[in-house]
Amino acid sequence: MDLETSGLRLYEHQVLSVAVRTLDPVGKLEERSMLLDPRCDPGLVHIHGLMAERLCGAPRFEDVAERIGTLLDGRAMVAHNA
Repeated sequence: MDLETSGLRLYEHQVLSVAVRTLDPVGKLEERSMLLDPRCDPGLVHIHGLMAERLCGAPRFEDVAERIGTLLDGRAMVAHNA
């Protein structure tokens, strides 16, 4: 799993993108990624490369959180810089 956010403070910043890679029971890799509209300044663009214009009109995190939860349900999650 990989997340890009508009900053580091949980209650002040928003999720900008999510990428999830999963393995099925036979080891086939599946990847899903999505951009999200934070409806705020995307923060340090030089770090994540996501400009406001690119995010505008994408779904909000609240709109996809359940789908992400379903992808991760029953799986061991691996992340870097978590």
